[in-house]
Amino acid sequence: MLKVTVIAANNTAALAFWQREGFVELHRKPTEGFTADAIVMEWRHNES
Repeated sequence: MLKVTVIAANNTAALAFWQREGFVELHRKPTEGFTADAIVMEWRHNES
């Protein structure tokens, strides 16, 4: 299981990239020092 955290909540192109690569959003959480929430994503290569 591979998980990543991406600061891209307000960047729809970046979010779409990770989704095309097979990652799904698990949850979002606020981050200090950034204007957007962090998106915790997990790679699910078997789902398409």
